[in-house]
Amino acid sequence: GENQAMIARQERWMLRMLNVREALALRGYAGGDGEVHLEVTDDLIEANHGRFVLTVSEGMGTVREGGSGAVRLDVGALASLFSGYATAETLAAVGRCQAADAADLAQASRLFRASEPWMVDHF
Repeated sequence: GENQAMIARQERWMLRMLNVREALALRGYAGGDGEVHLEVTDDLIEANHGRFVLTVSEGMGTVREGGSGAVRLDVGALASLFSGYATAETLAAVGRCQAADAADLAQASRLFRASEPWMVDHF
């Protein structure tokens, strides 16, 4: 009908995490409390490569090195999860994230839950 809106053009943008530990600690979390054990690979920034435990309490995250590495992904896939662009299950379905247990994927998706990223500016 006449009152329907149509998307005529859609652009995607990219995110590169330069400091995984700091980014995880400074992000706000609306998915509730919990913990996720990440194993991140980054071919360019050595400090981003390794295992990190993200603990979320009352919307704030704390990060420590170590943990089981239950959710394994590269820094690019982590950026998609971090920004709300993709869930852990979606990343796993396309081969960008691995976990032995579906519950680990669900926990990561819940903690990183966010609306799809967008911006009003056009470049």
